[in-house]
Amino acid sequence: MKNRTIKLNDNFKIVIKVKETGDNYTQFASIFEGKNKMPLFGTSFKDTDLDNVIINWAKEKIISTSEDLFPNYEILPPKVRGILATFKDETYEECERILSKLKAYGYTFEYYLDALPFNLTKIK
Repeated sequence: MKNRTIKLNDNFKIVIKVKETGDNYTQFASIFEGKNKMPLFGTSFKDTDLDNVIINWAKEKIISTSEDLFPNYEILPPKVRGILATFKDETYEECERILSKLKAYGYTFEYYLDALPFNLTKIK
């Protein structure tokens, strides 16, 4: 097991440091945004070598705390990305159609008179 960096998208990366003690090891994962030197979140994983576990933890942390997920489209669950991909035109009716589908998966957004969605967030 070695130290590594996993890029989630252009905005976020996970830095993983490994500490071995005999036959056991602990991975310390930290999420960094942009070029910030201070991590947003951090945790440890004992004896797991599955990067998917760490990636899913990081995505959930980002999704649950972000003010607007539209810029981080790549980390959204596939079903949510699929719904957003069906957005056809900038009308109130279309915003309401997409919004009702997203709410079924626990997501919401806002829109103004121009019918452009913004502030995509996970419903808490």
